Amino acid sequence: MESTISWLDTTTEQQENTLDLLDKFRRRDTRDELGFGRIRDSFSNLFFPGTSTIQTRVRYFLFIPWIYAEVQQRDPPPDEFPDTIRRYEQRLIRGLLRGGEAEGVIGREAKEDLSRMPSTIYWGGLRSWDILRFNGSKSEYHARIRRNKTSGSDVRTLLESNSAIQESAWHKGLPDAPESFPQEASFNLRETEANYLHDRIIESHPDSLLARLLRLGEPLPNVDFPWEAPQFTDLSDRHQVYLLHAQNFSEISHGAVLLYNLMLAEKSEADDLQQEYMTDLSEWREMITARNTAFQDWSLNEFWSIVEQTAGQIPQRTRSFVTEWIKIIRENPTELWDQSEARRLISRRELQLKGRRARLHHADALRLWNDGAGLGRLGYRWPVARSHLNDIISNMEVR
Repeated sequence: MESTISWLDTTTEQQENTLDLLDKFRRRDTRDELGFGRIRDSFSNLFFPGTSTIQTRVRYFLFIPWIYAEVQQRDPPPDEFPDTIRRYEQRLIRGLLRGGEAEGVIGREAKEDLSRMPSTIYWGGLRSWDILRFNGSKSEYHARIRRNKTSGSDVRTLLESNSAIQESAWHKGLPDAPESFPQEASFNLRETEANYLHDRIIESHPDSLLARLLRLGEPLPNVDFPWEAPQFTDLSDRHQVYLLHAQNFSEISHGAVLLYNLMLAEKSEADDLQQEYMTDLSEWREMITARNTAFQDWSLNEFWSIVEQTAGQIPQRTRSFVTEWIKIIRENPTELWDQSEARRLISRRELQLKGRRARLHHADALRLWNDGAGLGRLGYRWPVARSHLNDIISNMEVR
């Protein structure tokens, strides 16, 4: 029987989190095999609110409201509103490809068969940046318009009935779409658009790392993690402290993931993979040893306090697992693959999370392992945020 996930009455954020989770299952380097997701997402939301790992280019934050504005102006019959939005998003795909864009085009391969449209991917981000002021999901937006039109009220009256709406569903300062949109489109921001997105981020999340990097106004280099950017030294003390906690967790948790995969390779009797993960663990040990002082001085009380600012209370089992793992590494980061205590901790954690699906405990589950589970180091959506920031910064007026 094919497994499915559905929802009846959930928030936009919950739907986005579910869809994001499904996308991570399809990408083996980002799967959350040991239950680090709440901590990862806490730092991600703290640093780069409104972003998600499946966003591509920042101009989609304008494409979507432009499409809705055009469709609402055309005023299709109420039952045709969702399909009309979809057709416009399909036109956008063709318009971007016609304009020479390739990387970052959502639906580049699927085109008309695309199941998850850009509006779904960016809906939560649009609300987070206060570009969208309708306090509901995309389906709720469509349903309200349909009910309103059926009852004879106009769309403006409907939208103003929602407490989250002030004057309309969309921020009134939104720049106008180009005349040829969406038949012709590109990811190049006009100056007015870059300035607008800059202001939306600054006003909606003034204390975030996203806003701070925008204020600095310097293009971000192609580095793998935010703490590697030269702008790090220009950040506030608070941001530097947060990033150090995030770096510590990213690096120390990576050893747990590597050991987990080594144990799976041993269980599968995959000699080549065992050697590969032993090599990776040796490199990881060198990284940890080089920053041993930072790990020894790491305040876990402060770490959990920061995490719970956005994640809420972390489950005790997760907290205990992370704390025990850090204790092991602090005491002896060398030859991790030979430490029985570390192996027992990983084994218990997988069984706790997965039960009958635990690969280290059940042969049927082990057969589904595809030689790499959650191997990517935590970067907290940095690649997406860096792309968005560089698009904005490079096209803004000098301020």
